Amino acid sequence: MEAEPAGTGGALHLALPDLAPEFLLLNGDSLFDIDFANFATPPLPPGIDGRLALRAMPVADRYGMVQLEQGRIVGFQPRTPGGGPGLINGGVYRLRRDVVALSSSFPCSLEADIFPKLATAGRLEGRVFDGYFLDIGIPDDFARAQADFAPGGQAVNWKSKKE
Repeated sequence: MEAEPAGTGGALHLALPDLAPEFLLLNGDSLFDIDFANFATPPLPPGIDGRLALRAMPVADRYGMVQLEQGRIVGFQPRTPGGGPGLINGGVYRLRRDVVALSSSFPCSLEADIFPKLATAGRLEGRVFDGYFLDIGIPDDFARAQADFAPGGQAVNWKSKKE
């Protein structure tokens, strides 16, 4: 338990004794329909410390954008009001336990402190998925999720609508 807020990286640091050498981590406030078998395999190759599930958004101004080149994440751009389409971090990660050591001071954010370092070093992969995505971290989208997951809702029928 955190005595003071430690951030996403700090909270992960507190879980260090329980982490496998490679593990999956999912944000609790994001709903993202991805192919987990595709995402989780194969294991991370040598020289790669993390893999992020990404989502193309028609309007990405609420999120920071991810720069992807040939499967590698090369950078992150901050939120830009009025911004257009772009790739965003979907909140689903496969990480090596070693990345937790990058959280040396607290609070520490995976997204703002650790992932940019890994991207700069060329040690972060990205895979794009086009499934249902909703960040329920704001009240309006939490309410939308209630409707989308009700019988007959958008999320319930996502697969049949795509096929």
